[in-house]
Amino acid sequence: MKKYVVGLLLGSAFLTSCTSNSSEIIVSTNAHTNNQLIASYNEALNTQNFVNNTQELSYIINNEVESLSNPMVDKNSTLIQDPNDIEVLVNKGYQLPEDYRPDDLVVPDIRFSFDEYDDKMLMREEAALAIEKLFNDAEREGLYLFGVSGFRSYQRQKSIYEWNLQTRGEEYTNQYSAKPGHSEHQTGLVMDITCQSVGFALTDALGHTPEGQWVAANAYKYGFVISYPEDKTHITGYSYEPWHIRYVGNELAEYLTENDMTLDEYYFTNGLTP
Repeated sequence: MKKYVVGLLLGSAFLTSCTSNSSEIIVSTNAHTNNQLIASYNEALNTQNFVNNTQELSYIINNEVESLSNPMVDKNSTLIQDPNDIEVLVNKGYQLPEDYRPDDLVVPDIRFSFDEYDDKMLMREEAALAIEKLFNDAEREGLYLFGVSGFRSYQRQKSIYEWNLQTRGEEYTNQYSAKPGHSEHQTGLVMDITCQSVGFALTDALGHTPEGQWVAANAYKYGFVISYPEDKTHITGYSYEPWHIRYVGNELAEYLTENDMTLDEYYFTNGLTP
C-alpha cells in the first residue's frame, strides 16, 4: 500500500447532511464548506480546535447540527472535475455535473429487496463485481444481504429533493435531503443494503444485526466503506447509516478503515480536491 500524508488543516472544517425519500426510506450524501470556516455561513458554527491524533482528526464544534438546514450552505459548491474517479468526493461542497451518468453501469448479480427492474439496481462495473463478491462471501457465512438503491440520476435526485421540500418543508429537506448533483448515488459507486430481519428497511438497526456487523467488519476487503459511521457524526454532521456502502477501491478502503477515517477526512487532511 502506498503511504498517504496526513496533515492538519487550520481554519477550515466540514459538515454533512443526510438525504431521505419516501420509497427508499433514507439515502445520504455529505457536505463540506469548500475549505472555508463553517462559521462563515449563518454565523452558526464555530470551530474551536483541531486535534490530530495521527490516525484520526477530531473536530470540536460548539454549535448544533440544525445549522445544516440553512438552504444556502452549498451556494459556493464546486463542480467536480473528474467524476469518473473511483475515489471522488461528492458532498454539498462538491457537485457532479447535471448530465453525469457513468458509461459503465451494469446490474450486479445480487439479491434485491424488489423484483421489477429499476435504474437503482445499477452500479459501475468495478463496484458491481466487488459487491457480488461481498454478497457471496456473506452468504457463505449464512448471512443474506439485499440491495435497495444504487445509481440515482441527477433528475431522480431532483424529484426526491423537490418532493421533500413540498411535503416536509425547507428545514427538514436541507438537513436530510441532498440537492441534485450532491448525492454519492449519482457516482454509481454506492449501494444501500438491508436484510430480512429489519424488514428490508434502511434503518440504523441494521448495524446491530449479524449482517450489518459483518459488513462493518469486512466491507473494506472488497473496496467498500460505510460513508457515515456511528462514531463520526460529530465530524460529518450525519446520522449513522450502516446501510450506505461506498466503493472507493481496495487500497483506499483499507487505508480509511485502518486509520478510522471518512472520505471527507482523507480529502481534507491531504489537501485534495476532486
